[in-house]
Amino acid sequence: MQPPGLTYKFVVFFAVLPLLGCFATSEASVTGTYTAAAPCVTITLIVKRDHSFVQTIRETPGKAYQRSGRWRLDNNGRFFFESALDRSPQDIHQVGSLPDGIVERLPRGKVLGPIQVTCPDSPYEIDYVQPWGR
Repeated sequence: MQPPGLTYKFVVFFAVLPLLGCFATSEASVTGTYTAAAPCVTITLIVKRDHSFVQTIRETPGKAYQRSGRWRLDNNGRFFFESALDRSPQDIHQVGSLPDGIVERLPRGKVLGPIQVTCPDSPYEIDYVQPWGR
């Protein structure tokens, strides 16, 4: 049996290439401003270099709420939020907890999520996105 040819090696290389560098793993690479939107709400998440964050939840139309806290990145590149508030106030259209997890590098930008949002018409699963170049 012959060893795999050069063509096979190129196929394997290009199959694995998209998996390399797909996740933000340094603290500097996860900071910035992310936005998420559903028909009833727009959410802005500012992740600061000092390990603090501010989340602003704006109803459409209506009130705005903020929650803040601390964040950390573990040795495996997983992102964790710590906040006194797990959920938004009851009179807002139920915005779920902040998403712990991995910041993915996708064509549309850096993505964190999903989070659950319940609007009057339907529940939604949305992502925080930080477009490239910000």
